[in-house]
Amino acid sequence: MSDKYEFITTKWQYLFNAVIKNLEMAFLTVVGAVAANVAIGFFDQSTPINVNKIALGAVFMLVVMLIYSVGHYWVNIKLLKYDLPLLVLDDKGITFQEFGGEKKYSWSEVTKITVRGAFRKIIKLNERRGAIDVIDYYLFEPKQRLKLLKLLNSRVGEKSSHS
Repeated sequence: MSDKYEFITTKWQYLFNAVIKNLEMAFLTVVGAVAANVAIGFFDQSTPINVNKIALGAVFMLVVMLIYSVGHYWVNIKLLKYDLPLLVLDDKGITFQEFGGEKKYSWSEVTKITVRGAFRKIIKLNERRGAIDVIDYYLFEPKQRLKLLKLLNSRVGEKSSHS
């Protein structure tokens, strides 16, 4: 790779990524709350399962997470004036900049590229237990993701896999 490739997220893609991450947390919270209510109702017959309260709680949690996502975006990008996340690939390796911080990895440190997840996908650099970093899959637009993964795979070579 003799060129330098920069991948920068857009404001809308950054917000979309935040919503996806937080909706996953909200969904897991709702599933936990439903399971707890069902368990309590099963073991304690005097406490009936209230489907309306469960549904209202689920909607409330989703709305809170959407508001949190927009708030997170507004505070970091608008108020604190952080630059949007940037990923750079060059001959030296991978550089990832986010919220004023920078992480650098030489190509010798990266042995495997793996895409994991169903709803909230992530791009892992290296093996499961030896991951050196995780990059949010939806942080970049579809065309950028395809190019990014193609470049990463070409650099890492046969050691790379997608699941």
